[in-house]
Amino acid sequence: MKKTICYIFSFFLAFFTFLLVVLSVVRFSIVSEHVFLKALDKANYYESAVVQYNRVLKQNARPTNFPVELFDNIVKTEDVIEDMRNYVISEFEGTSYEINTDEIRNKLQQITSTYVQEQGIRLDDQTNQAIQTFIDANTKNYETMLKFPFFNYIGKGFRLISKIYIFVAPILILLCLILSAVQLRLHRSRRRGRRWLAYSSIGAGLMVSIIPLALLGTNAIERIQIEPEYIYEIIVDIMNGSLSIMAVVGIILIVTGFVLTYWKFQSKPKKRKGPRNYEKSVNTSRMTLEQ
Repeated sequence: MKKTICYIFSFFLAFFTFLLVVLSVVRFSIVSEHVFLKALDKANYYESAVVQYNRVLKQNARPTNFPVELFDNIVKTEDVIEDMRNYVISEFEGTSYEINTDEIRNKLQQITSTYVQEQGIRLDDQTNQAIQTFIDANTKNYETMLKFPFFNYIGKGFRLISKIYIFVAPILILLCLILSAVQLRLHRSRRRGRRWLAYSSIGAGLMVSIIPLALLGTNAIERIQIEPEYIYEIIVDIMNGSLSIMAVVGIILIVTGFVLTYWKFQSKPKKRKGPRNYEKSVNTSRMTLEQ
C-alpha cells in the first residue's frame, strides 16, 4: 500500500513539474513581448516589410499610368520602426495604438499632384476619383503590410497566458513542494526518499524533453509553409528557441534525477583525525584477556 502511494505521489510530482516547465516556457518565450521584439529585429522584419510595401506600391502604380520611378523608396525603415514597436507593445499590453498613416498619405498626395501639374494633365471627376482611390488603397495597404498577421490573436494569447500563469504557477510550485516533503516524510531513510524524488525528476524531464528533441532532431518546424519569408523566419526562430529551452530544462531534470539516484549509493567513510595507535589497541586487548 505504501509503495502504491509513493508511485502515485511520484507521478503527480512529475506531472506538476512538467506543467510548470511548459507553462513557464510558453509565458516567457513563445508569447513574451521581449522575445517577440528580438525576433523581429533578428529577422529584419521592419526592413523586409518596407521593401515589400514599396514593391507592391509600384505594382499598384502601373495600372494608373503613373511612372513607377515616382515611388522609389518613399517609405524608409527608420520611418516605421517606432510605430511598429509601439504597436507591438500596445498589443501585448492590451491598449490601442494606431499606426500613423498621415505621413504616407501626404507623400502619395504630393507625388501624384506634382506629377499631374508637371504633365499638364486635365483632371475630371473620374480621374480625381481614380487618383484618390489609388492613394486610399495604398495608405491602407501601408498599415496592413507593416502589421504582423494575426498579431491581435498573439496579444490576446499573451494576456490570457499571463493571467493563467500568475494564478496557476504558484499553485503548481506549492503542490510540488508539498509532494516532495511528503515523499521524504514517508520514508525513514532519506536516501529512499531521494530515490522517489529522483523518479519524479527523471519522469518530468522525459515528459518535457521528448517531444522538443524529436521536433528539433527532425527539423519539423523548418518544414512549415508560411509566406512571406520574414514572417516564416520569425515564427521558426521563436518556436525553435522555445523548444530548445524545454529540451535543456528536460535534460537538466533527468540529470538531476540520476544525481539523486547516484547519491543514494554513496556513503562517505568517517575520516580519522590522526594515525591509529596500534600499541594502545594491543595493551587494551591484553588487559581484557587478563581480566
